[in-house]
Amino acid sequence: MFGATGRHGRLYRCQGLHTPHGACRPAVRLRRPLIRARGIAGPQEARQPQQRPRRGGFRRSPGIEAGRYGPLRREAARAAGTGNGYAHGGTRPYKEGREAAQRGIAARTGSVHDREREEREVSVAFPQHGGDLGWAAERYGLAREEFLDFSANVNPLGPSPQALQAARAALAEISRYPEPHAASLRAELAEFLALAPGLLVLGNGSTELIHHLVRSMGPRRVTVVSPAFAEYAQAADNVGAGISCLQLSAEDGFSLDAEQLAAAAASSQITFFCNPASPSGRLYGRAELFPALQACRESGRLLVVDESFMGFCPPHLAGAASLIPEVGGEGLVLVSTLTKLFALAGLRGPGWLAGPARLASRLEEEAVPWRVNCVALAAALSSLADRAYIEETRKKVPEWREEFARELEATGMFQVFPSHVNFLLLRLADPGFTAAALADELGRRGILVRQCGNFRGLEEGFIRVAVREPADNARLLAVLEDISAIR
Repeated sequence: MFGATGRHGRLYRCQGLHTPHGACRPAVRLRRPLIRARGIAGPQEARQPQQRPRRGGFRRSPGIEAGRYGPLRREAARAAGTGNGYAHGGTRPYKEGREAAQRGIAARTGSVHDREREEREVSVAFPQHGGDLGWAAERYGLAREEFLDFSANVNPLGPSPQALQAARAALAEISRYPEPHAASLRAELAEFLALAPGLLVLGNGSTELIHHLVRSMGPRRVTVVSPAFAEYAQAADNVGAGISCLQLSAEDGFSLDAEQLAAAAASSQITFFCNPASPSGRLYGRAELFPALQACRESGRLLVVDESFMGFCPPHLAGAASLIPEVGGEGLVLVSTLTKLFALAGLRGPGWLAGPARLASRLEEEAVPWRVNCVALAAALSSLADRAYIEETRKKVPEWREEFARELEATGMFQVFPSHVNFLLLRLADPGFTAAALADELGRRGILVRQCGNFRGLEEGFIRVAVREPADNARLLAVLEDISAIR
């Protein structure tokens, strides 16, 4: 078994133990059927009797008894004080991690003595994903429309005006069923991507397709290149797959060892990789992924690359990074969504998956009909046709991002990681002020950011902020200056 500590691209063997917030945790592999290790306090404690067998040969450990799965698991994790269901610190057993979390979500230095702030940090149970305005309204006592949301990575221009017009017109059709398989959108998207329609599967957002793919394939082991979107590991955990985490490090800018990725991909039925990466914003060249793709093709494995943010990259960079030219061959699936580039999050994209014709056909046959509603269908078709909107996005977002990054760096509060997309990863420069405390203070002032404590490798001191219009960015900067001045 690989060790569960270290940085710089080490492979972590996390036997099916994924929290709902993007963190993989070490587990104990005994023999098949595998035994879950959640709740085991450490090697010195006797293993507790396992309970309630479930599909796939896995058993529930009594560590989080009521909350092992779905919402109950999240509530149990929150009650434990972690706020993200993760044994805080990454390598510590759950009980020890929970106790650490109860002392504070992140390590504190002697410069912080505000007991009220510490108690507030412990009590914060941040949402699994960004953009949860309902949670924010309940916690901070503000109306949803009062928040300035930097926690969700969607196009700061908002939806295309043509898409809004089409969506309004489509409301007249809501008493009728939409196209069962969204054939018109599949044809239009195939032309947009220069792919054959038979290679595409559409869904109600890319998350639905990620889960659908994993359910259909039923892998025994999945590798996730971390830090990463939580739903890759969640989908694997839902089918009882073991999970390995190939950990990239902030210390070296999340650089990727292509040969190590290839070795990891050859050992798992499915390997998930996000490019451009979230939450880091780094773009990886196609050549960096070729060894892994070749390893998958030779070993009958599958490389799944999430290109949801590729549309924000300039064409010359996207052309050198996207694996769309490789789609159709064995060993590769791309997933993406129209949610991000076209700001259609509330309509759930739609999302799309592209892969070998036989796999795409099987997934289409297994999928439920009518999964793209008529309003989403109309908005998506109009968005794809609005090339002026796409060009404006690709012109303005990089300009706003670079200006925003310079201004954030100038505050002296953050290290700003280079980004090619519509968000920035920040590391707090002051170790005495935790990311959880900052995110909570901003929330009280009507600004939401993505606290990154639930991403493996970013447990302490990281936040992610979306790039918004300059006036919105200026408001965040002013509030940060005010917070910094009173500390």
